[in-house]
Amino acid sequence: MKKFLKYFAFMALACAAFMTACMYLDSLDVDQPQPDGTMAPRIKVGETATFVVKGHVDVSGDRDDADILVFAMLAPRSWNIRYNVVPTYRATEALDWEDEQTMSVIPNTSSPKNMPGYTWPEALMERFGLGPNRFNDMEWVAWQADVPVWIYNGGHPQYEITIKCKVGDDNLTANLGFFVNDVADGLTGDDKYYKVVYSDAFTVYGGIGEEIDFSKLRFNTVEPSRSLQDDLVTFTFSGDAYDNDLIEYDEIFFEATAHTASGMDYTVKARNDETLMKRENTFTHTYSTTIWPVGFFNVPEDELITSIDYVFTNRDGSKIVNKSLDDKMGGGTPASDDIPFTFNLVCGY
Repeated sequence: MKKFLKYFAFMALACAAFMTACMYLDSLDVDQPQPDGTMAPRIKVGETATFVVKGHVDVSGDRDDADILVFAMLAPRSWNIRYNVVPTYRATEALDWEDEQTMSVIPNTSSPKNMPGYTWPEALMERFGLGPNRFNDMEWVAWQADVPVWIYNGGHPQYEITIKCKVGDDNLTANLGFFVNDVADGLTGDDKYYKVVYSDAFTVYGGIGEEIDFSKLRFNTVEPSRSLQDDLVTFTFSGDAYDNDLIEYDEIFFEATAHTASGMDYTVKARNDETLMKRENTFTHTYSTTIWPVGFFNVPEDELITSIDYVFTNRDGSKIVNKSLDDKMGGGTPASDDIPFTFNLVCGY
């Protein structure tokens, strides 16, 4: 019995020594300078935003090795934050507060300690998903500090992470996600050792095309979000987004009209193998089709496609899902019932 108690006491101490750093995220600032001198959570397309995360760590035991700070961000996929975000940080106690420390993207060969087999982005998506967002075109990316630091029993180091982020070219509103942890913890099941927060709606404006609201489900998705007429473009119909008449049909067709800079229209209404959309799987009502716009619409070489209007239909065309229905189901009030979805192409050859 004494041996058991000694073993239990040793294991308890080992557990306490392992779980030493309670992580806190004290504040998040996403406001940007506006032309009138005020601050607001909005920025013009293509510009570089600055976000600041502040927090502290309560240390209740010593670790055998130096630790490494982990930071992650959830953002629209079109921002490509793996390459367009530069996070730096500073901290007290183990580091000089005046020295700015660098961070690097965690490679996909590295897994969180408590989620082996997952990359950090996969683990974060599995654990937290999209947060308050509902439109599934976002990604998590994780960085780790380049310099490990020692944390000591009884310490209360402060940290401040500054994120320089070049936003994309799409008009959008999204709730950005911010996450802090450390390599030694590696996403345990206890949120005392990591923190995740989401911003209020952050807006990017001044681009081409209508605004994408990531807080709302949508029937339609286009990838890539910015394309030339000679790019391959994938249109997706998410039939499970809201109630709709097409949910009863196994065959969904893509009907579209290309508009050119010269004012010409090229329409494809035939419901055949070329316009039949491919179903993703038997468990969801998600269908997609990939087209080469110039070839799909048979546009002459001297014409420049500026936009594509499109809807989703059943085989006989009696049932249609369009932007009017999408807006109405999302709580909006469309001007009419026959407004198509519109995809604006980048003008240029």
